[in-house]
Amino acid sequence: MIKIHFKEFGLEIPPYIYLPSDDTYLLLDVLREELKSKTFRKSLEIGAGNGILSLELLDYSKNHLASDINPIVIKYLIKLKERFSLKNLEIVESDLFKKIKKQKFDLIVFNPPYVVSEDIVDCSTDGGKCGSEIILRFVCELKDYLSKKGICYLLISSLNKPDDIYKLIKKQKLKCEIVKKTNIFFEELLVLKITKK
Repeated sequence: MIKIHFKEFGLEIPPYIYLPSDDTYLLLDVLREELKSKTFRKSLEIGAGNGILSLELLDYSKNHLASDINPIVIKYLIKLKERFSLKNLEIVESDLFKKIKKQKFDLIVFNPPYVVSEDIVDCSTDGGKCGSEIILRFVCELKDYLSKKGICYLLISSLNKPDDIYKLIKKQKLKCEIVKKTNIFFEELLVLKITKK
């Protein structure tokens, strides 16, 4: 178990849950820069993992839904909700949007598994052969869950063949811009802001 302090929360993160890293903090910076003084009716984080981004999103949203494919994460998030009495937090176990009932969200955040890997063994990091297998699935379903003026923040890596991701976003009649990027080791991490045209 790893103990981390985030804002007023003392987090006890169990094994097999992705720990906050450069990608987490890059997205966190984006949310704080882009969303300050904004309030959304309904928000969603896909792949909530350690819960830090969802805890941040509670500051901007009246109702927040945190989802993850990993049952260990779900148990951890439920304990977090109960421990800190997070009344505007809902939790659901889901593979992307699969178990999320059709509804529109004003804000969607996804820090996906983007690491280039032969197989998807660790669902928190492995993104398939180009690292974009999960990202492309997400983009294909996104427009059905994004409200008319909704915003999605999606993190990708320069190793994920970004041009293929941009083309698919355009094909889905969505538009995107890079709002922040940073270099780590041998790759560049980019945060995309995706909206409806």
